[in-house]
Amino acid sequence: MTITYQYKANTNETIIEKIVGSGEAGEGEAGEGEAGEGEAIIPDKVVEIMDQACVSNQTITSLIFSANSACKKLGNQTFYDCSNLTTVIFPKNMTSIGN
Repeated sequence: MTITYQYKANTNETIIEKIVGSGEAGEGEAGEGEAGEGEAIIPDKVVEIMDQACVSNQTITSLIFSANSACKKLGNQTFYDCSNLTTVIFPKNMTSIGN
């Protein structure tokens, strides 16, 4: 299974706008993370995941940030209605988690 990240355009920072599972590819596709079945590993260079980036995604079961992750912010409702998501491993430098 492939998890695809759609990045926000026109920015100097790497920001994820949407996280999609296989079969949901979309415009602006710029990166992939493949680990285990349903597992998404966020690339180290990502500094933010935007509001509702993963909303209603039934493919992802776990979301992992590496020890070297630059991600500091998760937007509002990032994982809303992701009923199969059971594990999220946050990076140590995470400073803001939306509601």
